[in-house]
Amino acid sequence: MSASLRRIPLQIRRALELALRQPGARPFFSGGVLVAVSGGLDSICLLDALQALPLPLPLTVAHFDHGLRGEASRADAGYVRGVADARGLPCLGGQAEALAEAARATGESIEMAARTARYAFLAKAAVAVGAGVIALAHHADDQAETVLLNLLRGTGVRGLSGMSALSPLAGRADVLLWRPLLRVPRADLEVYASERGLEFRQDASNSDAHMLRNRIRHDLLPRLESYTPGARKVLARMAENLAGEAEVVEAAGASALDDLRRAGGSFDRTAFQTLGAGLQRATLRAGLLALRGDLTDVRAGAIEEAVDALCGEAASAEVALAPDFRLQVAGGSFAFSRILRAD
Repeated sequence: MSASLRRIPLQIRRALELALRQPGARPFFSGGVLVAVSGGLDSICLLDALQALPLPLPLTVAHFDHGLRGEASRADAGYVRGVADARGLPCLGGQAEALAEAARATGESIEMAARTARYAFLAKAAVAVGAGVIALAHHADDQAETVLLNLLRGTGVRGLSGMSALSPLAGRADVLLWRPLLRVPRADLEVYASERGLEFRQDASNSDAHMLRNRIRHDLLPRLESYTPGARKVLARMAENLAGEAEVVEAAGASALDDLRRAGGSFDRTAFQTLGAGLQRATLRAGLLALRGDLTDVRAGAIEEAVDALCGEAASAEVALAPDFRLQVAGGSFAFSRILRAD
């Protein structure tokens, strides 16, 4: 057996051991794992390796058709159903509806609206089969891309820590997201698929140069590798190291926000002004995290604008912190409110 054939199942086993050590995580795994399968290289390898391991984890396949690539999307869905059938696994499918309308309503991009719809489907599917865990196939290269993407958009420590190996699904207390391949480079998956004889689908949208993530993947990261060989691994390792620091910062921000809380859902602006600059930013992020479940599309620049508004002399102000939430400042208080958009 080659090193790659041993390495990936071993990494998944280690990832599972680490996940089960997390406080309160074990009961989530007892109901089994819902494996999100797009039909591409990463998710097909994940499914194969999970099924090959002698683990007492019932597996269910889930596929979401975003409907953005016409016949190719439908072909992906059919392929995944065939893979699940061939492996004797149950398969749940979902399909997006009116993504463009959803994006307009929330101010999100089509890509973000698709992501929101996908995770909503996965959560519903997990609950339907009694699975407390959704396994996602993000790997080390994806992690490096995410770190750079967040860096270019402006971010805090949480953004630089990339994706978590194990985390609650935003807005849900009953489902965990599990990424057991975060330490595995894509190159290892390619070798694994070849040696296992795995077939997978190719998504043409992954080459679309209009998408920033694709430009990072195909242009920026190779350039960084030419300056520093192993840059992908360095970025992924940095993200993992910063994850602990991000938890500390978020806990401090949540505690400070709670101290500022007033009756009626508002917060003390004057007390906010006495906080250190770093804690001010952490406090605002904590407020958004509590309301949204994640910090996707929250720019560092927007947080800075909010701090300026809160510490400035203007009696009132509004700052859009994300496409769906704003900060409202009025006299000696401030509050977070949802942005409602007309159709």
